[in-house]
Amino acid sequence: MTLRGTSVSGDHPSVLGKYKIVEVLGEGSMGVVYKAHDAAIDRYVAAKVIRKSLLGADPSGEIARRFRNEAVAAGRLSHPNIVAVYDYGESEQTAYIIMEYAQGENLEHYLARNGARPLDEAVSLTTQLLDGLHFAHERGIVHRDVKPSNVLLAADGCLKITDFGVAHVHASNLTQSGVAIGTPSYMAPEQYRGDEIDRRVDVFAAGVVLYELCTGRKPFDGSSVAELAYKVCHVDAPAPSTVQVGLPHNVDALLARALAKARDLRFATAADFARALASALGLGAGRVSIAPSGIPASPSEATGLASGMRPASTEDLDRVARALAVHLGPIARLLVTRAAPRARDLHDLCAGLAAQLTTEEERARFRRDAGVG
Repeated sequence: MTLRGTSVSGDHPSVLGKYKIVEVLGEGSMGVVYKAHDAAIDRYVAAKVIRKSLLGADPSGEIARRFRNEAVAAGRLSHPNIVAVYDYGESEQTAYIIMEYAQGENLEHYLARNGARPLDEAVSLTTQLLDGLHFAHERGIVHRDVKPSNVLLAADGCLKITDFGVAHVHASNLTQSGVAIGTPSYMAPEQYRGDEIDRRVDVFAAGVVLYELCTGRKPFDGSSVAELAYKVCHVDAPAPSTVQVGLPHNVDALLARALAKARDLRFATAADFARALASALGLGAGRVSIAPSGIPASPSEATGLASGMRPASTEDLDRVARALAVHLGPIARLLVTRAAPRARDLHDLCAGLAAQLTTEEERARFRRDAGVG
């Protein structure tokens, strides 16, 4: 889907139910995504629209099922790293999903523009991806099409997973084993074979995303889908440290496990993968905690373990991360998570983070935006 921001012409609707169309955010062969306004609560939303003429041209009904499946799957999930779904509706010409409007760009465009990312940033983004995936997995939903174009990077550095159209919802008969669904470069071997799938296909795809973030290239390539499928199923990916000079060798081992051909050799859960990432960065047991659900604790929960520090609220730490992201980008959230357990209180945390900035003007703005200036 091509992302852009353009005004609405006569080819597009002016309203969808109670939502007024503002501009086109993206357009592709399957439909259009609009920025829209909900006047009832004065909120901007994203409206993903598919034309009913396209649904009618699909005798199998697969397109309609996937579209409704996206609303059902994402509508069950409320998590900071998953785009929220608010509503589903139909008109005479269209069916649409109303979603959270996250201002920013998708990770595919971000990578194309910036290339390989520093390890800290790559790990910060991947950890957010894994947090969202684990939340979905614990609620019986496997995404099955994790890739950079299905991940949004908001202006405040928060990563959000979108497009659950091919998600497998537990107890749903939308898809069956024996049918390969996904995007070739990010599919696990069992998806190519048409085997029964579980959450570890998303672990594999998250490994591909991390590999791409660290090296600027995908771990498997091929001139055809058949060649690509053969490599995914039978050929080990080049060690990341041989592709991107300077990457530590423990990243090689970590990604080799995430991309293991046999799913029993991979991380069993997204939370296990996230813990291994924290360990690879030297975030030992004193700095990373595990929430009861098994996912890495939120920054506020980790902060509560610090000796002598007043526990900060999630809202406090989110505000600090957003304020720092204005100056440092996506790495800000990881810096906040790493610094919080060592800080005495919120002012001490912000003082340490402000030292990362180069000018007094930037430091003053950060402190003000963080609520401690």
